[in-house]
Amino acid sequence: MRGAFMRSYFSPMAAMLVSAFLFAHQTHAGGDPFENGVEALNEGNYAKAIDHFSQAIAGNPGDYVLYLWRARSYFGIMDYEKTKDDYAQAISLNPQDPDGYIGRGSTLIWTKEYDKASEDFSKAIEIDSKNPRAYSGRGNSYLWRKEYDKALVDFDKAIELDAANWEGYEGRGYAYQCKRDCPKALADYSKAIELNPNTTRSYVGRAESNALMKHYDKALADYSKAIDLDPKNSQVYISRGASFLWKKDLPNALADFTRAIDLDPRMHRPTPVEPGFFCGKESMTRRWPTLVKPSKSILSSVTPIWDEGLAIFIARISPRRWPKSQRPSSWIPTMQKPIPTAGMSNSG
Repeated sequence: MRGAFMRSYFSPMAAMLVSAFLFAHQTHAGGDPFENGVEALNEGNYAKAIDHFSQAIAGNPGDYVLYLWRARSYFGIMDYEKTKDDYAQAISLNPQDPDGYIGRGSTLIWTKEYDKASEDFSKAIEIDSKNPRAYSGRGNSYLWRKEYDKALVDFDKAIELDAANWEGYEGRGYAYQCKRDCPKALADYSKAIELNPNTTRSYVGRAESNALMKHYDKALADYSKAIDLDPKNSQVYISRGASFLWKKDLPNALADFTRAIDLDPRMHRPTPVEPGFFCGKESMTRRWPTLVKPSKSILSSVTPIWDEGLAIFIARISPRRWPKSQRPSSWIPTMQKPIPTAGMSNSG
């Protein structure tokens, strides 16, 4: 899950890198099609922006900046191949502008071409050794390659060059988190939040780090803030649900897992498991000895349906999300009861 979860936040971080350098070119005098394209892009109308920038390119095919702008528009509709093509064209027209390499490198992260992404960011650094975005971008590519020490060096440099570089703190925080240095991760995520209170990824990262330290109340507070900022992200609900589960708050955990499935039906496996069967039953018995015996559930004071809560949860989450050693050997369609809503708090 961590890989997908990381992508859901660090790739937008790469998108922000693209956004930052492209907006530096807003003073470009490209005529009406260019200005209309900028307006459409700012409104999130990517298809319209592509049309306008294409018109501008037809009138001035040698202007590399126009390709940078259209690349970002293609990025908005997730057409990464055309995004890369436009960045390549911009680079061919002006190979000494680091922005083309930074944009293409950020896109290559989306297409999982991490080695090539690192190469592009390195080229940008070669052109401009004091460009903090290039170091942050390469640090991001190193994170995907799990080269955390290299990532730390680049994020350190990005922060040195720009003390207000919240992306640098956010990326470095994740590198520390992956190295299980949670105190340093917490400090960096907090600094990123101080610099940019709207960075969802830093709230999630700080929540994850607190959860690793078993500070579940702090984790829940940050997950909730992340949900406020990004209410459609199913992964955050899963993570918050896991923290509720660790606190043995099964109603809220199940509410969050259910909400995650509502947002992303791909997580749903319609064939439920038999009551009383729990993934990793042996470890579950050690962790919550009463939960594997519904008749002695610690949640007996709640509606009896919660006795089967974990089994319902497992039935609702695709088994591919569990380690193979912990997956049920078969999925028995014996539990047809709907997920209950009584007693749940509002989870977004």
